[in-house]
Amino acid sequence: MKKQKLLILLTSLALVLFVLGGTLANETPIPIAHAAATGLVSFVSRATDSLSEAEISVHNHTDHDLFLVIPAGSVLASEDRSVQSLGVIKDTTARVPARSTKTILVPVVCIDMELDQPNSSSVFASEATRLPPLARLAATASFQSASSWRVQQFAVWIAFSDPAPDELPGLSWASDDDFAILTLLLGIDDTEIATLMLFPGLALMMSDEELALWQQAFTLLNLPTIQNSVDLAVLFAYGGPTSAELAEVRNILENAGFTPTQFKIFAPTPTDSSDDNDGFESPKPVT
Repeated sequence: MKKQKLLILLTSLALVLFVLGGTLANETPIPIAHAAATGLVSFVSRATDSLSEAEISVHNHTDHDLFLVIPAGSVLASEDRSVQSLGVIKDTTARVPARSTKTILVPVVCIDMELDQPNSSSVFASEATRLPPLARLAATASFQSASSWRVQQFAVWIAFSDPAPDELPGLSWASDDDFAILTLLLGIDDTEIATLMLFPGLALMMSDEELALWQQAFTLLNLPTIQNSVDLAVLFAYGGPTSAELAEVRNILENAGFTPTQFKIFAPTPTDSSDDNDGFESPKPVT
């Protein structure tokens, strides 16, 4: 008898969980812009020091929980016109309890390459407009599976600002911890790292054996792929994209329906037959 009661209880519990799970799975989230426009919520957006995420603090003004979505392609406009706006690159959902405030972390990139980079004190307008070309990029599988956030950011800057090869800003590519581990893996000291930062052209003088050690160390630490000494020099010079990262960006743009050669950085260039330029240059367009 006890076994029958226990079986009934477990069956009932499983049924409740199944129905509840099905309800939650089928629940349609409310776009945050619509929720804000209709007075259901208000929100404030701030950048974070990582630049790859934004904090959105949402206050629910209603007496019931709200299931919200911040759609990919949404733009958080900077209130300071000298600072870049942020673009959401992945659908982000969250449940905000009734009469409560919840902070949501949202994956983002910077939009306006020519403007200053935001920081944790940057504030953005309490609205989230949708930018179709950004949504198109974010919906591309190769964008979502990109090897790094750097690649995603470079792709957006190239798509929206169309910089020349020497105009594309650099990005951080290694943490202090990464540099510390690099010195151990390579058997060098901090001064050699510092010297390369001051004189990145020295990377061009590395032997094939030395470069191979750097390539192995970068792979172990999941740092940008360096295919040659120019890639290493570019990273130490200004954090610019490596040839592998540019190739990945080109593939993303093509998959998103853009024509890569319409952008200056991928435009075909006349063949330069001169051999007398041995100095360090910015990355060449990928052709």
